[in-house]
Amino acid sequence: MRKRPLCFVVVGLIFIQILLTKGGLIGYDRAFSFLSEDEVYVAEAVGIVYKKEQKPNGQVLYLKDSEIILDNRSIHHSKIQVRIATKDQIIIGNKIKVRGKATGFQSARNPGNFDLKKYYATRGVYIQLKADDIKIIDDKRYLVRENLSRLRAAWKELLFCQMGTHYGSIMTAMLTGEKSELDEETAKLYKQVGISHILAISGLHMSFIGFGIYKLLRKMGKSFVVAGAESFVFLVAYTLLSGCAVSAVRALLMFLIRMGAEMTGRDYDMVTSMVVTAFVMCLWSPLYLTDEGFLLSYVALLGIAVVVPSMQVYFHPKNKWTKSIILGIGIQITLLPVLLFFFFEFSIYSVFINSLILPGMSVILGSGIVGSFIGVFWKEGARGVFGICKCMLWLYELLSKRVRNLSNSTVITGKPALIGISIYYVLLCIFCYVAFRVNARQMKWKRGRIAVLFALVLTTVMTLSCVLPQKESGKLIVTMLDVGQGDGIYIKTPGGRNLFVDGGSSNVTKVGEQRIAPFLKSKGVRRLDYVLISHGDADHKNGIEELLENQKYGIEINTLLLPPRSVWDEGIEKLALLATSNGTKVQVFEEGQMMEEKLFCIECLAPGKQYKGKSGNEASMVFELCYQNFRMLFTGDLEGIGESELEESGKLKKCSVLKVAHHGSKNSTSEKFMEETRPKVALISSGINNRYGHPDLETLERLKKYDCEIYQTKKKGAITLKTDGQSIQIYENLE
Repeated sequence: MRKRPLCFVVVGLIFIQILLTKGGLIGYDRAFSFLSEDEVYVAEAVGIVYKKEQKPNGQVLYLKDSEIILDNRSIHHSKIQVRIATKDQIIIGNKIKVRGKATGFQSARNPGNFDLKKYYATRGVYIQLKADDIKIIDDKRYLVRENLSRLRAAWKELLFCQMGTHYGSIMTAMLTGEKSELDEETAKLYKQVGISHILAISGLHMSFIGFGIYKLLRKMGKSFVVAGAESFVFLVAYTLLSGCAVSAVRALLMFLIRMGAEMTGRDYDMVTSMVVTAFVMCLWSPLYLTDEGFLLSYVALLGIAVVVPSMQVYFHPKNKWTKSIILGIGIQITLLPVLLFFFFEFSIYSVFINSLILPGMSVILGSGIVGSFIGVFWKEGARGVFGICKCMLWLYELLSKRVRNLSNSTVITGKPALIGISIYYVLLCIFCYVAFRVNARQMKWKRGRIAVLFALVLTTVMTLSCVLPQKESGKLIVTMLDVGQGDGIYIKTPGGRNLFVDGGSSNVTKVGEQRIAPFLKSKGVRRLDYVLISHGDADHKNGIEELLENQKYGIEINTLLLPPRSVWDEGIEKLALLATSNGTKVQVFEEGQMMEEKLFCIECLAPGKQYKGKSGNEASMVFELCYQNFRMLFTGDLEGIGESELEESGKLKKCSVLKVAHHGSKNSTSEKFMEETRPKVALISSGINNRYGHPDLETLERLKKYDCEIYQTKKKGAITLKTDGQSIQIYENLE
């Protein structure tokens, strides 16, 4: 740092930014603090279109310099996202007036889920509006941005025409940043093996294009100043065309600094450049300090600038292949804590596969750009160039599938603790410092042994920081997830077994992939020992169906516990067949059966063996969970004759916590049921603004009458309960 005074000062300023952001003094715009994601506002807005995105079902427009009126509350100078169902020719630069319904963006409703609110707040957008009416009030145009937008659309059309839908969508993502039509299976495959970064506009793209143009201009005889200025202007245009991704903006700013250094005859220092650009971006939006794209981009660059040279001191790579492997390992070592913090898993073969594919990326990008240029004038000639891209992408997919099919290719660790991450990076800094000291003094240490020892220490620290926070010895943990209008409850037993009760939704698409699986991964859950399904309605099982279909590469389910066969309906039949075909054991859980471990047990109470009613809600599986003095009753969608028979059976006892039946419907949780159970706490799972009006006011009044403390997922997201068998602590995800 003594040789980098500017770097030292800027690091200090960034640290101050972190403290201010953590303290809430900067970051979120307080003008929007009143916004509620569960409230729909009648809205009217006027603003200038500065960006637009074409979607299969319409357009998404972004407005700036706007004024929006939400239920008679006026907000000025805000950015707004507007969704329109038509593909009207709205031009970037037009000033438009829109009317419709507006809401805030949704926060992460469960631990481990994606935080849409934070993502858009980082980019200065706080309101989304679904337009019913739109009117152009000023037809002024931003010609540069509009033409770039049209160029992007034309480029996409050319790639699809030349390469087909599958490979065309991949190349479109790589070259233009447009992912709206990218095949989901391809995106998932690349993510699972750790190469999803090649599908985004990154520093690799910007460096390849920027320095490629710069070197070409220099060979054409242009001066440093002219070549640097022209290549920078081209990169600015490309950044705007590709949607201004975080990594692209970072690369653009660093390119500007590097060109400035060359033009003025000064030395270029990557670390200082990186720190200065990070500070500039955080001045524009302090929330970048918590943005995963920002952190991944800069941490990867830190690995290239600091960690990789440190490793080279120890290993002395002598050929390109060895250097490529060390580069991949160095980046992965630096990125590991950040990757686990945001994604909770990593591919153990990612270093290997990245070392194979990264050298070929320049060929793919170069061929894609050259083929696109030729394709404008000579379509037949361009096909040969694009054939190179298709061939390499085919090889990448083949390699990715082979790697994914290797046993235990993905390790799910859970979300590491911040203290563990801090210790990890402190040790990594020590490693780098020692390496540079060794190199400076030309000391002859047994470098290979030191490097191996240090790698083991880092691995141990990271493993402990991930695993230890997930284990709370002697405690029972129950989390009612917010799955929208449905049910999904995770149970961690005191003995360490992982259970899940139901898992589905009627209003959240891909609830298993987008809500349940990320939550489980954040808790370090690779396998569910038991999944209990109360009945066959889709809002209790469609998320579990997703897990069963994807368990080869995701969350495994060991055993599925279903109600007695006498009450199976078509939904349960299909679920049982799906489980069996995917290697999951299927068992029934009948009245009187128990699942036990030390001081803990689960007992099935209903449906009774004499039950003669129909399948569905009335036949919901009901069971009681007991741990020392703690009792919790799980009721599915119990109602009607099923609830009446249970009330008359004498099996109901006073309980600590009640999972309220049927999302708080008025047809469940009768007066007599409450009299028998008298719960202290009631948990209700229902969706925001659900069309059924759950929970019903009558049910809520009945719960309050018995002095129940009521928690609802639609208000505060996931609800987590922890108990040692005596006392209970309850946490809401959205405090």
